[in-house]
Amino acid sequence: MIRSLRIRLMLGAAALAVLFMLALLPALQRAFGIALENTIEQRLAADVATLVSAARRDFSPSFSVPVERGALLELLGNLLENAYRLCLGRVRVGARLGPGYSELWVEDDGPGVPAEQRARIIRRGERADTQHPGQGIGLAVALDIIESYDGELSLDDSELGGACFRIRFATV
Repeated sequence: MIRSLRIRLMLGAAALAVLFMLALLPALQRAFGIALENTIEQRLAADVATLVSAARRDFSPSFSVPVERGALLELLGNLLENAYRLCLGRVRVGARLGPGYSELWVEDDGPGVPAEQRARIIRRGERADTQHPGQGIGLAVALDIIESYDGELSLDDSELGGACFRIRFATV
């Protein structure tokens, strides 16, 4: 019974991450100029509405990053899946323009990542979380995407108490 509940919770966390990402699509469309298909938005509107009320999004209307739609969605999907899998109940996504850069972050209120493990967990096949299934490739893929656009990834402590993944791209 407990094992089956854990499996359902883990699968639920992955589904929540995908739904949360879809909930962010309208904000991403405004912030990044990403086109949405109305059918996706309409079909998932009811499921997504409950997630939007629990999520905090901080986006400046003028925010943009030099990343293609598919790459951005894959990148955010990987970071959000990790955040939702490990959070206690709160995930926050934010974006801002700084002098000479665009910054995007995903943070949670989970256990965080000890400083000595931060460099290791972004390598392919490495994981810090031993309680949930996974292959240790999501963060490595996210890093590959970020670096392919000449961006930087950093991992810090979150104001929420967990981990904060920050992505930074130079702006022209």
